[in-house]
Amino acid sequence: MSLKSKHLKFTLKNIMRVEQNSFITKITSILFIGSLVIFDRMYSMDSEVFIAIALVIFLWVIDSSLSYRKELYRKHYDHIKTLPEDGADLLLENNTSLQKNDPLKFFFSKKIFAFYGILILIFLLFLG
Repeated sequence: MSLKSKHLKFTLKNIMRVEQNSFITKITSILFIGSLVIFDRMYSMDSEVFIAIALVIFLWVIDSSLSYRKELYRKHYDHIKTLPEDGADLLLENNTSLQKNDPLKFFFSKKIFAFYGILILIFLLFLG
């Protein structure tokens, strides 16, 4: 197995790992909001609203960062596929196509913004 194919396999594993972490972050957010809604119904406390929204925004930032990393790895994977079999520069830092991404773009992406925006809205509707 050549160095390029090993590197492609390694990069693909990193992409899958980042996708799994993003999924776990989304599930954690849903479970957290659900448990706080149940907790509020049982004990009727007002102080957890700000803590919950802050934690959801924190998870939002983590998920945006994971999406940013996933996009970097995908671009790197596509870049490595186009290189010749021997003499390929496989370093992530040397890939010039990766410097064009803006991390804030992923924070306000449609999918992530809709998911966490709906979570915050549901939380505010149930506790409002």
